[in-house]
Amino acid sequence: MNKDSWPPNGFFINDLIYFGEEKPSKRFPVRWAKGFRVRPPELRGADEHDIERFHERLKLILLSLSSRHELQVNWSVDSNYAEALDVYTDQTAALASADRLGSWGRLTRHERAARSQQGMENGSWRRMGCEILEIAVVEHPPSGAKGFRMMSETVSNDMVGVLGSLRDTFDGGQVEPMGDAEHYECCFRYFNPVLAQGVFDRQMRKTMFQEGMVPDLSIQDNCWSGDLHEGGIGKYSLMVNGQKSNIIAMTHLPSQLYPGIITRLTELGMNDYSVTVCVWPLDREKEIAAEEQQIRELSGHVAQGGLASATLGSTLEARAAKVRGLAAG
Repeated sequence: MNKDSWPPNGFFINDLIYFGEEKPSKRFPVRWAKGFRVRPPELRGADEHDIERFHERLKLILLSLSSRHELQVNWSVDSNYAEALDVYTDQTAALASADRLGSWGRLTRHERAARSQQGMENGSWRRMGCEILEIAVVEHPPSGAKGFRMMSETVSNDMVGVLGSLRDTFDGGQVEPMGDAEHYECCFRYFNPVLAQGVFDRQMRKTMFQEGMVPDLSIQDNCWSGDLHEGGIGKYSLMVNGQKSNIIAMTHLPSQLYPGIITRLTELGMNDYSVTVCVWPLDREKEIAAEEQQIRELSGHVAQGGLASATLGSTLEARAAKVRGLAAG
């Protein structure tokens, strides 16, 4: 089997995700990732200036990517407010024990908690979440325990700067770094899609997510407890733990784009799906050379004239603008 076709594996180490062999070899690059849970600022009622400024800050994140860094953004929707509901239930119990709630107050809060629990279980509630993974690529990892430890410390220090940049970008929102427990829960739900949208009680979450991770085991050994079969049934492409599943991968942008296309994607009428976008930088010099080659070819066609020369002229201008943008970074 080609090494590139192996399922990715790694370990949870020092609040990072390490993708690579237990004893890295300089022949193969390794990747270190750090997750951040993001709650963007509310901009639906913002003026155009604030929205434009937010978009400019997002562009800075993309511009900061180098050949040694990648980015993965995962947006998901579900009905799971279990942790918030636990806090609400604890507050109710604390207020009642301190005799700060009358009978009507206890009845109201218990009724609201029961209604919320029902809304989660029947899927009528909707919660959106966003997770960003910053990925550092080490082309030639050092060997030995000391080199591995230094590599881990260097990446950890870099991620402190990433956290600051994300908090500046999402000013007015919330950005929280993920640790080993959060990374484990994220991967566990990904590897077990039948559990991805599950609503579990407090003890089950503690048993499954907080106490389930074994640090010495790999990500696959920790998280992949079921089976996976290619070739599902009908329109489904995979069978995961006996459940029909699908993964739809889009490698190119649609031929036609329009304002609001992403909004339509994130407002579908279901509460059990996620959208993942992987971002990695291209070689700017190669992109410029390719565009300039296209410009030379288009210029020849335009010089020959004909009915299509006006349309080709517009395409030529667009490619020239792209080259100017690439050259400006």
